[in-house]
Amino acid sequence: MSRIIALFNQAGGVGKTSLVNQLGYMIACCKRLDVKTKKRSKKKGDYYQVLVVDMDPQASLTIFMGLDPYELDKTIYHAILQDEPLPIHKGIYAQTQQEDGTPGVDLVPANLGLALAERELMSAVMSDFRLREALLPVQEQYDFILIDCPPSLGNLAYISLVAATHVWYQFNLSTKHLMECSSYLTRLNWCGHVQTGILRSPDLYQHV
Repeated sequence: MSRIIALFNQAGGVGKTSLVNQLGYMIACCKRLDVKTKKRSKKKGDYYQVLVVDMDPQASLTIFMGLDPYELDKTIYHAILQDEPLPIHKGIYAQTQQEDGTPGVDLVPANLGLALAERELMSAVMSDFRLREALLPVQEQYDFILIDCPPSLGNLAYISLVAATHVWYQFNLSTKHLMECSSYLTRLNWCGHVQTGILRSPDLYQHV
């Protein structure tokens, strides 16, 4: 079963995008773990399959992963509002020069055009489930899908949380963020489709 993890915080500058980028790469470098034996697979090419989704109109994740947002013909916008297939860019960071090289990370990019989606989602049919439905056709192809949420409480963040099976709440260890942490977690009750509870780092490591 694919784990869809939304990295979320309404504040900017807390490291969400950097974490999605680095975490996606590190997971993709891991061989699959046998749940029964707790040992790594020794099969050639048996690495975790990872997809990262840029849901931020600033497109920082897209830029970090080497794409120019202004040169993209298709982005996540076309999938969630025009019912087109996800525009997946495959094999970023792939190590194909090695005999048992890692497959890299797949990316669904964004650009500034995604900002239009905030308004358009207000009148779209079944808007809450637009991202969930867009991911459904490819969901079983990936072990992990990481969603880089925008730093807001708008529609793009909301549909990201609805699509997720888990939420990673990323925050700085400052007094302000610690005081707001409990209220942010309470707001996750907006999305009854998200499993309750907190995804702690050890919980993720047990499956990677």
